Amino acid sequence: MKQQQAFKTLLDKYLAGNLCAAEKEQLEALLASDEYWDSLEALIDNDWEKLPATTDAESPLGKVIYNRIQAQALSGRRSLYPVFFITRKWWAAASVAAVLTVTATLYYYHGKTAHPKSDLAQVLQNDVAPGGDKAILTLANGEKVILDSSKQGVILSQSGIIVQKNGTGQVVYQVSGKQDAPVEFNTITTPPGGQFVVVLPDGSRVWLNSCSSLHFPTDFREPQRSVDLKGEAYFEVADNASKPFHVTVNEIDIKVLGTRFNVMAYTDEENIRTTLLQGAVQLWNNNTPLLLKPGEEGRYNRNQATMVAMAGNEEDALAWKNGYFSFEHADLKSITRQLARWYDLEIVYEGNLPEQRFMGMISRNGPLSGALNVLRGMGVRSRLEGKKLVIMPKD
Repeated sequence: MKQQQAFKTLLDKYLAGNLCAAEKEQLEALLASDEYWDSLEALIDNDWEKLPATTDAESPLGKVIYNRIQAQALSGRRSLYPVFFITRKWWAAASVAAVLTVTATLYYYHGKTAHPKSDLAQVLQNDVAPGGDKAILTLANGEKVILDSSKQGVILSQSGIIVQKNGTGQVVYQVSGKQDAPVEFNTITTPPGGQFVVVLPDGSRVWLNSCSSLHFPTDFREPQRSVDLKGEAYFEVADNASKPFHVTVNEIDIKVLGTRFNVMAYTDEENIRTTLLQGAVQLWNNNTPLLLKPGEEGRYNRNQATMVAMAGNEEDALAWKNGYFSFEHADLKSITRQLARWYDLEIVYEGNLPEQRFMGMISRNGPLSGALNVLRGMGVRSRLEGKKLVIMPKD
């Protein structure tokens, strides 16, 4: 009893931010023991909003808490912890990132669900690894270069154009001297389960999400810098007022007046979404312009052929780039489309789908079983047959 009281006292002091170094070591040692798990669980369930902002995934105590949660989930003793929510950014975006691959953190708008037990051991026997950095570079002559397996160094050097893969795995284009040869075009394509970063000849950086492609010139000699995008990408455009940057995406053209924005334009999504983080962009459709300011999202609805500006959500738009799936007011098909692109899955639906909407975040860095465990906690039943994910109706 005295030890439990001492443990609670240490927790209370930690919540108040009053622990000295020796007390922190003592608390970490206690948290490593199964005897105090129930007290830790009560902390997570009831007091998580009180946790000091210094408790992130890299802090000693944050690591201990994370490891305890993960160990309990993998052992099957705990399944869902509906306490980690988007609004708590330090936890949702850091410590819980990996926890979510084996536990749960999704809510739907009819309130919290119960958290039933899950047989994780069975799921892990039939699993799919997450995607990673892989892409195919198609050169002007049709030659294809597999970028994920290519070594660091020069990939191509001809006509004053140097293409190399740097130490961080990015493909970098460099132009040396005056160019007399005709401009050529390359295409970088990410397969299902792939993502990649390319540095364009002008120094602009483009992060490609899975199932995406970027078609671009090897040298920006024209009055404007133009690229074609399919799928999703995040852009950080190099400043050059004399050469505007344009992105053509299916039904719309994006004139870039600023530097940082994300475009989501998958053909199986109803909306093309352009989220501006910095600077300004102007969207064009049928000679109709729409100017966005930082913090806004331009949304083009394919079914209605309408384009509107609204408040954007930077965290949601860049979740994929930062290693997460992010769901905000999302239906089940929207969620499974994201899973299909990243885990290279075929999705099959059996019977009627749950009608609830979901919001939350799941790490993209873990196996598919983590996401399925989350969905099971929300009442979504599924089975995995190789690379086919079958979504089943409720019991």
